[in-house]
Amino acid sequence: MAFRFCWLGICLLIVGTVSAQNSQSIAQLKQADKVQNSRERITFLLSAEGLQTISDDSIKAAYLQKLGNTYAQAYSNDTALYHLNEALQLVGSKPFKLLKGEIYNSLGNTSLTLSATDDAMKYYNAGLEEVGDLHTVDGASLKSRLLGNIGGIYNELEQYSKSLEYAQASFQVIQEYNLTERYFMGHLVLAFAHSALGHLDQSMEHNLKVLDIILQNGDSSYLAYAYKN
Repeated sequence: MAFRFCWLGICLLIVGTVSAQNSQSIAQLKQADKVQNSRERITFLLSAEGLQTISDDSIKAAYLQKLGNTYAQAYSNDTALYHLNEALQLVGSKPFKLLKGEIYNSLGNTSLTLSATDDAMKYYNAGLEEVGDLHTVDGASLKSRLLGNIGGIYNELEQYSKSLEYAQASFQVIQEYNLTERYFMGHLVLAFAHSALGHLDQSMEHNLKVLDIILQNGDSSYLAYAYKN
């Protein structure tokens, strides 16, 4: 009996230790977002103690995704793809739909920077398959980004009607879930899509919405860009 209580105590200690490690890892992942310089963020992600002892697969995959995204921002795209594929392999068939969707989106973005348009389209569509039935705000936000990204590819391919179709689908999700942080990009993508088709009145309407959002938020960094449009 004493042995059993001792073993139970050891199990509880292990669970408590793992939980504390996971909490530390999550906290350090959030801390990494505050590091503005991508090279400095890479150094932080590779050296932070809590990120070297991750035991939870979902946290480990989120770490690898963040590491991959940061390498992409530092223009080390091959290394970015390596870590993003590591993350995708780690989640495998596990039911981490939102996380897998984010990884696919990151793979698509990185592929685009390498001009691998077919790969990017494949990854974005795979991401949509993961989040298509996720009726949450986070799932909707990712879905709107994926749809907008696919619309951007069709714009590059000069398939402007398809580009508008996906831009409108993205904006519909934004409106349905009232994704306030996505209205700026939603209107901007629609402005480009309508402009490409020669729908100048509709393009102007969405560009004015973009300008209004900028003025309301007091973000002057996009102001000249909006006036130019």
